[in-house]
Amino acid sequence: AWSWGADCLAFGQGFPNPDDPIQNMPICNSPMGVAALEYFCDLASVMPPGVGAYEWAEITSDFNDGRAAMMLQWSDFIRDVEDPAKSKVAGKTGYALLPGKPDAPANNVPGIIPGEGYASLGGWAIVMNKDSKNKEAAWKFMGWASCLLMTTSEMENYLQVGGTNTGRKDAYFIPTTTGYKVGRYPIELEMYREHIRRRPAIAEETEYEMIVGTEVQKAFIGEKTPKQALDDAAEQMYQLMVRGGYIPKDQKLVWPAKYVNPDGTLR
Repeated sequence: AWSWGADCLAFGQGFPNPDDPIQNMPICNSPMGVAALEYFCDLASVMPPGVGAYEWAEITSDFNDGRAAMMLQWSDFIRDVEDPAKSKVAGKTGYALLPGKPDAPANNVPGIIPGEGYASLGGWAIVMNKDSKNKEAAWKFMGWASCLLMTTSEMENYLQVGGTNTGRKDAYFIPTTTGYKVGRYPIELEMYREHIRRRPAIAEETEYEMIVGTEVQKAFIGEKTPKQALDDAAEQMYQLMVRGGYIPKDQKLVWPAKYVNPDGTLR
């Protein structure tokens, strides 16, 4: 879902505003969204055989073994790329921001510049049970495990063993870490600062992902055309938003007027 989602942002297609019930309509099936999915599906011709059944681990495996020249990947899968014992491309890999589409039309997302690439924000959270009998200890652990309370030495070890980076700015500038040496961390930090957008901020976001991911997958393996897949996704997303109370039940599925026209022209 989010490999295509990054293409959507590059093509000038964004997500609706969950704070605006009337205008919070699905817009994934606009011509920009369809063009992004068509582009994504066309890339299958230069991908390894069987890629339609891949998860993230298989993508990294192909890249590490030299069967793929490039990959779109989450940061937490990159550790093995720079491990000579597991990767043929250790020390030979370059890192870059996702590319944008130079002639993307005026887009639907405030602050996004057509022609520049953007990634989808994802991650994990550490939570404490409200009935915990050890809240103080749990809170201290959460502060440490989220790297906020780690010493520089602990942080360095975490980055070398754990692979992915943190929300601490200084973690990106530890010169002894592999991520800093190979030029990965400066690129990551630039992405987090200027080239990332969050997913729809709704409680049902997991179900949203399943809807989009299932339909994108059907287009990718040829079960549906990109247009049909995204039309079907839009209908299911609309029903989800109505059930969640984000769109009034008496509000029909329409193109939201606060965004650009479906063809990309401004209103």
